[in-house]
Formats: sequence, C-alpha cells, structure tokens
Amino acid sequence: MKHKKILGISLMLLIMCIFISFSIGRYNISINTIMYLIKCKVLNRKVIDEMQNAYIAFWIIRVPRTIMAAMVGAVLGVTGALFQGVFRNPLVSPDVLGISSAASFGASIAIIGFGSSMIFIQLSSFTFALLAVLFALVLGTRGRGHSITTLVLAGIVISSLFSAGNSILKYIADPYTELPAITFWSLGAFNKVTWDNIVQFLPIFIICFVFIYMLRWYIDILSLEEEEAISLGVNVKLMRIILIMFSTFMTASSISYCGIIGWISLIIPHIARFIVGPENKFLIPFSALFGALFTLIMDVFARNILAGEIPIGILTSCVGAPFLGYLLVRYSKKDMF
Repeated sequence: MKHKKILGISLMLLIMCIFISFSIGRYNISINTIMYLIKCKVLNRKVIDEMQNAYIAFWIIRVPRTIMAAMVGAVLGVTGALFQGVFRNPLVSPDVLGISSAASFGASIAIIGFGSSMIFIQLSSFTFALLAVLFALVLGTRGRGHSITTLVLAGIVISSLFSAGNSILKYIADPYTELPAITFWSLGAFNKVTWDNIVQFLPIFIICFVFIYMLRWYIDILSLEEEEAISLGVNVKLMRIILIMFSTFMTASSISYCGIIGWISLIIPHIARFIVGPENKFLIPFSALFGALFTLIMDVFARNILAGEIPIGILTSCVGAPFLGYLLVRYSKKDMF
C-alpha cells in the first residue's frame, strides 16, 4: 500500500512536470493551446494559422525534448542504482569506470574532425564510452581476489587517460569554434534533440530497462558479500560483467544524445532508497521515475532561469556537490549495504 501511494503521487508529479515542460519557455504555451494541439494531432486535423508557431514550438521542440529528458533521467537513475548495488558502495556511479571522460574524448574527436555534426558526435562519444568500460573490465577482471576494488582502480586509470586525451584535444582545438562546442557538449543539454533521436533511443531504453529489471534479484544478491553471493550459486564475475555492460550501454546511449549530465546517477538512487527501501524490485522502477522527474525539473529551470539557456549539467552539479558532501558525512562511519 505504501509503494502504491508513493507511485501514485510520483506519477502525478511527473505528469505535472511534463505539462510544465510543454508550457514554459521562451515561447509560453497555455494548457488550452496544448490540448488543442494534441487534439489536432490525434484527429489528424489542420492547425489554424494563428497556432502555427505554437505547433512548431510544441511538437517540433518541446515534446521530443521533454521525452528525451525524462528517458535520460530514468536511465541515469537506474544505472546509478545498479552500479551502487553491484559495487556495494553508495558513493559510486557509472562514471567510476570512465564513461563520462571517454564520451567527452569521443565527442571532442568528432567535433575537431567533423565539425558539429550530431551524428558523428553521437557515434564517437558512444563508441569511446563503451571502449572505456571494456578496457576497465579487461584490466579489472584479470586477477583473483578483490575484483570490485580492482575494477574501480582500473576505471580510475581509464578515466585519467581519457581525461588527459581530452585536455590535449581542447588544447589543439580552434578557440573560436571547436573549443566552445566541446565545452558546451560536456556540460549537457537537450536543445538539439529531435524526433529521430527519440525513435533511435526508445528501443534501447525499453530493452535494456526490461532486461535489467528481470535481473533485479541478481543485483540484490550482488549487494551481499562476495562469498555469500557465491554460496547462493551465482557466478558473481559473469553477472557483474553482464549488468555493467548493459548499464554502460544505456548510459553511453543517453550521453551520446545530450552530452554529460552529472550527479543524477548518484543522487537519485539515494532518494529512491530512502523512500522505498533497498529492494531492487522497487528501487529500480522508482529510481527511473524519480530520475525522470528530477531531470525534467532541472531542464525547466535550465531553460528559464536566465535570458539564455543554462547547460543542465551546471544545475545538476550545483545540487549534486552539496548532496555528495552530505553522503560523505552520513556514510563515513556506516556501511550502507
């Protein structure tokens, strides 16, 4: 009953945030106009001339942007919960294996080599993010013993290498065109999302989310001590690699479309865990729901605080850094799992 009430309230808040995202911006659209535009779309009716600008702002810009923001927030919330469970550490996120630094490196290469072509940026950032995790897994699973510690250390090595490479690329980039593009991409934004991006990302989102939810029991087991998990008949190393790869695939896919949006994968699982508990049967879907809600709120603020749009990564960092300080104080003498 408790979870049903929380679910109902959360869904109501999410729907409210979706309509707020549709409505508020440089070009405000009233709720009545939104309902009219939806009705015309559903019934395949022609929009009157006075509503053409509202039609473009709503269907071409706001709707795909809102959908992508919700999906990316859900992905980051789920992958954060998964990584914290798999690594048995409340202070880790997908970035621990170098995903963000590798994606930045890939995007920088694409921007310098091919200009601001979104296709090349998406492909390059996605490819390098996957390569980073693959390298980390190869380094971190070669020996026996403390595989989690080894994986984390391997991730730090890979992240440092790609960060160094990205710094070199920034140094050689054109300071008037390429360097600003690299910087703004690394801060994250949804302003270039299109319907084609939604069509491409939606199947990945659904398949990976369903697969991870089906394996939720294994995440619960991997949250135990490694000896306990092995005694329950689980191939710990194999399941850890499978879950990490699917999580990485989801994260890399989202990063390739909107750039790097930090802290959500760290913040949201803690909020969800505090509200619904640590059981992944509830933690995974609520992390997705809260992640979508939080990202939509941040995106609305990013579009409306100042005259120009603020990269959403700046706002999430403003929220995330103090939250990390709180977590460090809370868990300094306490093991969450």
